[in-house]
Amino acid sequence: MLKKHINKILTVLLCFVLLPLSLFNSSVAFASDVETVYFGAKYMYYTNDSIKDSSSNQVQISVKTTNGTDEEVIYENGKQTENQSKVASVAYTSGYITIIFNKEGDFTVSTSVKEKTEDEYKHAKQFTVTKDLSLCSAPSYTTDVDKLNAYQEKASNATYEEGDTTKTPLYLGDKYEAPSMEDIVNAGTLGYSMYTKYLMISTPGSTGYTQGASVSMTNTTTKLSYTVNTAGLYRYYIAFESDQVEGEKRLSLNADGLVEMVKNNNSFAIYDGFYRAYKGTEELVATKTLNNEYTFVLKSDEDVEVDEAEITEYKLIIPTFTFEILGGNAPRVTYKNKAQENGFIGLTYTIGSFEVKGYLTQETYVLKYTANYDSKNEENNDWTIVEDNFDPASMSFVPDKKGYYKVTLEVIDGYDNEVITDSLVIAVLSEPIYPKYKTSFGDWVSVNTMPFICLCVSFVCLAGIVCLIFIKPKKKDIKVKEEDR
Repeated sequence: MLKKHINKILTVLLCFVLLPLSLFNSSVAFASDVETVYFGAKYMYYTNDSIKDSSSNQVQISVKTTNGTDEEVIYENGKQTENQSKVASVAYTSGYITIIFNKEGDFTVSTSVKEKTEDEYKHAKQFTVTKDLSLCSAPSYTTDVDKLNAYQEKASNATYEEGDTTKTPLYLGDKYEAPSMEDIVNAGTLGYSMYTKYLMISTPGSTGYTQGASVSMTNTTTKLSYTVNTAGLYRYYIAFESDQVEGEKRLSLNADGLVEMVKNNNSFAIYDGFYRAYKGTEELVATKTLNNEYTFVLKSDEDVEVDEAEITEYKLIIPTFTFEILGGNAPRVTYKNKAQENGFIGLTYTIGSFEVKGYLTQETYVLKYTANYDSKNEENNDWTIVEDNFDPASMSFVPDKKGYYKVTLEVIDGYDNEVITDSLVIAVLSEPIYPKYKTSFGDWVSVNTMPFICLCVSFVCLAGIVCLIFIKPKKKDIKVKEEDR
């Protein structure tokens, strides 16, 4: 009897266990782990191949509190719905979801394909949205040497226009633009765009780093750049710092307390960059001395000094990258006008403008003249310098005779490189042609015939009216009949 009841009890318990599991499995396939993200931060993740291969118009994305039941559709028919701003805003591209939560709490984001009931067309991911900095992770660089080498190639190619080695190399005085590091930086909880980025650069011959340009988290278009004024090898890295996210606290990634190593000079280094030193499992804080050596203390107790010989491990935290600017590059001078109009004797002519790029350039402008110009053979042209009548500040002059003019610009940089560039040739072949106006009465009448006729008729009418008013008719003798008296 007891055995029979025990079997019933076990059957009921088994149903309670299997029922939720069956419901869970029939809904969506959950991604592993709960992702902690920061309130208002951008987060991107991948769903699966089946969803990726489906039309975006068929993809539906909804969100609900993890323990709740009511779901809000935030993406449908290829675009966000009106519900997206209540809990989260979302974007979808080929299986990738980019989401920004507007509320704190625990949420489940479900993705499915309409008219598909198979589990492979369903995906769900759980999030904990928080403003608690202790639950968030700071950004970190990859230690994958292949990825670092790929970025180094981009850094080297950036010394050419548009990063193309077939184009013009950068000149002294140009701006070097550091390529984005999104491919080699794990942005942590906040997302790459949620940090202010600082370009830390070491110039040729320097042993330290100075802060170059910075780009705030609200600026998504400006690149980190540095004006290169010295030839040689530059080294740089990018530091990250978030805005205040919990009181005065910030999430950051910088070289404070780290040791700089160059791979060729240190057997510990897997790549050039800044390393964290360890004594066993204890993190160490490094301080650089005036002699470019390092002293070490425990991070947990900075009163405890550690000898360099006691260090057991170094871990790469921030890689550094290099680019080279050649000192032999002469200044680059470009005349901006693509066409030149003719000038006229006695009228001020503005030539155009030159763009000069180089290091510590000195510029000399000279106006030249020739009576005849051979465009096919420059040697046949007898150019003479016009001493006066030219203002370099406004790039203008007043031609005083027929002929051809041009401006020659001589540029010498701080390395004694010299470049001479001419403007386009300006032809001055005549005096200005002014419009002639007809000013006689006959000319006026010929142009204004109808108004003149109307005016004449008006005068005749006016004369008639004057006559009626002021000229009275004579009185005639009136004969009165006798019988009318």
